[in-house]
Amino acid sequence: MSLLGNMHLREEKERIFCTFPYFEKIPFLLHGCSTRFGGISEGVYQSLNLGLKTYDDHQRVLTNIKIFAQAIGAEANRLVLSDQTHTDHIRVVGKEDAGKGFCKAPDYHDIDGMITAETNLPLLIFAADCVPILFVDPVKRVIGAAHAGWRGTRLQIAAKMVQAMQKEFACQPQNIVAGIGPCIGSCCYEVGEELYQEFEPLFYLQQEKQFFCQTKENKYHLDLVAVNEAILQNAGLQKEHIVNAGLCTCCHKDIFFSHRGHHGRRGLCGSLIQLQEI
Repeated sequence: MSLLGNMHLREEKERIFCTFPYFEKIPFLLHGCSTRFGGISEGVYQSLNLGLKTYDDHQRVLTNIKIFAQAIGAEANRLVLSDQTHTDHIRVVGKEDAGKGFCKAPDYHDIDGMITAETNLPLLIFAADCVPILFVDPVKRVIGAAHAGWRGTRLQIAAKMVQAMQKEFACQPQNIVAGIGPCIGSCCYEVGEELYQEFEPLFYLQQEKQFFCQTKENKYHLDLVAVNEAILQNAGLQKEHIVNAGLCTCCHKDIFFSHRGHHGRRGLCGSLIQLQEI
């Protein structure tokens, strides 16, 4: 097992996924963020493409999802998949949702965040530069997974996940741990004036680190990780409970799928989290 950024690359599983060292210490938790390795897809989707909404062969993607889930130790047929449309909509997932999106048709739409207190119910979200965030409250034993692109970040889906965990399961923000997975870094995420203006209402959250760095006239580099860290701290999480993969998907496009790095011709990586019985 080697270190990749701030995560462990699981070489014993053919480098299929990487894990947060902090999360590894929680005995009732399974989790992982996938890489491009270990799957059966070909061409621009090589090899572990998990994107069912891509133009890849559907059966190959299903097989890839199964490979990823089994590598982590999760039961694929109990997976609950998000239905991401860059919203701030969050779903409370129960036993009746097992398999939805993978081996059963989902009866929900526009879901970018999921939370549950059920064991053996793996939650799976997808990204290829957007920010995947995994949540766990080790006191109440509640987990969550959220997809935060720039729109979801602007809508503060990370804070709304914390609020949902409070409302539905009486979680205390100071107990919640959030893992920010591999995503595009400020080094590679150049945006224009319009997006800068979209984020102006969040500038009051800026403390230790600025969200934007101007590079030229009307061009900026946006730090989505810094924005989400600030949002999570403002929602009540302790700074030491926010763990960052420290991995830019565009810089590491040989390891992860990157929308910018691959010019839109790419698959999707996944981030999975599950409570297990101990």
